[in-house]
Amino acid sequence: MKHDQSYMMLNVDHDKRKQVTEELNRENDVRSVAQVFGRFDLVLKINAKNPEQKYELVQRIRAIPGVTAINAPETYEGFNTTQTPLDSNLTAYCLLRVNRPLTEVMKNLKRWPAITEAWAIGGDFEIIASLTGKTHQELSKFVISDLEKVDGISTTETLFTFEPHVKAG
Repeated sequence: MKHDQSYMMLNVDHDKRKQVTEELNRENDVRSVAQVFGRFDLVLKINAKNPEQKYELVQRIRAIPGVTAINAPETYEGFNTTQTPLDSNLTAYCLLRVNRPLTEVMKNLKRWPAITEAWAIGGDFEIIASLTGKTHQELSKFVISDLEKVDGISTTETLFTFEPHVKAG
């Protein structure tokens, strides 16, 4: 079963990052924009009720000057705890490869309070997880000490935010 929640990861010209972010925040189907460190520059949470709506959104985003690449994996089963601790203001997105059934790994991920949501995705990685913490050091420690030891996870790639989420709309 597919969900309305989905993600996009973008690369942008660094000198146009602010303008791209402002333009993305005017998009009704973009729920949030996070600037991140790593192979991508921005992580977007989007609403996409069907493949056609997602395709149309990708085309609108592709037309924004400064957007150089879009990764828009399909999103499937997952969870959202909706319990973001009030004193946690940093987010990291973890891209996960797994070597066990997705339902088993998702069940293991749900045990960790630092993981606020996780979704099965199509593409190079099988899961995208959203983590929250007070500092980058706390998030790094969680990924290295806890997350990488979760049974069923074979590889992680973490995208740390360097600004709080910019809420769209």
